Amino acid sequence: MPEKNLHHEWIMTLWAILSTALAGALGALVRQINEPKRKWTKRVIEWIAGACCAIYGAELVALTLYHSLEKLDLINQGHVIPEKITGLAGFLCGALGVEAINGLIILIKGKTK
Repeated sequence: MPEKNLHHEWIMTLWAILSTALAGALGALVRQINEPKRKWTKRVIEWIAGACCAIYGAELVALTLYHSLEKLDLINQGHVIPEKITGLAGFLCGALGVEAINGLIILIKGKTK
């Protein structure tokens, strides 16, 4: 008879993805604070784009941040591990990823005119 205990690994994976997506959406939200007023639909689309940027880019940015800080001897290896930097990396990916997307859209629109 098979065991009825579910493995909780998929729950932890889902939680990691959702928390990274939330960090990216918050990064996009903070980016919008100093911008002129926009429609809510555009704001929500940017939050979703920030979450997507964070989901796909946070791990790479987290490892890059960790190794850069480690190389400059700015962190204590015993206290900071790459997994702890993922939230910050997701936030940065959300804010900077949406800005990069907007820049590309402006660049493409400028070349098509």
